[in-house]
Amino acid sequence: MLTSSTAVKYAHRDHVRAHGHGQREFTFGELRWFSDNAYNCAVTNTQSWNPRDVSRLFEAALAFLQLFPDDIGQRDADTAAVQCLRCRFGAAACLVAMARARDRIDMRIEEYQAVRRHADGFNRVFERSEQRLEQARIEDLTTKLASLLVWDFEAAVALGQWNDLGEIVRRTKACRSAGALKEMADCVVYCRETAPQGELGTHINIYILTTDSRLLDPHNDHQRDLAD
Repeated sequence: MLTSSTAVKYAHRDHVRAHGHGQREFTFGELRWFSDNAYNCAVTNTQSWNPRDVSRLFEAALAFLQLFPDDIGQRDADTAAVQCLRCRFGAAACLVAMARARDRIDMRIEEYQAVRRHADGFNRVFERSEQRLEQARIEDLTTKLASLLVWDFEAAVALGQWNDLGEIVRRTKACRSAGALKEMADCVVYCRETAPQGELGTHINIYILTTDSRLLDPHNDHQRDLAD
């Protein structure tokens, strides 16, 4: 039986061979078929399967997308970009759920690190693709980004990456999501007793940033004063 992980390995080996001017065995259509099926299987079984298995399917779908040839048309490239964003969002949702339930610190750290990688990847692809997407799709992906940034904030706190919190808040401001900022503020309050004493100033500053409604005004420069 060909599993998704095995198929990804074969496709990756084929991709490397093609870049070395060898013969490509997996066509664009086949790569897209594998990616779509892995994604659809993950979405269909989100509620019934173990989050680890679902996250692996999302990441398999993403891996196939990343093996697409460079010479596909712009329309296919834009479709692939949206699918990439959906895969990263789905994988991050599974990973943060697993991290919250972990007793083993090493596994929790690994999963929160993966959440941060997906948040960063989502943001970079969205920035490159946003101008070519229709408004309804932009709104949907912006909502997903706001949720993903909340998980990114949680992961940064869990990993003790305090210096990244301000940037995450500023990116959330662009989503105009008061709910996301409130969740971040709650996270700051929750973790303030466990944070190193030297990070108290960071906590106070981030709490102000996440509870200041003026952050939702894109023409207001006040947040820059608070972040300095």
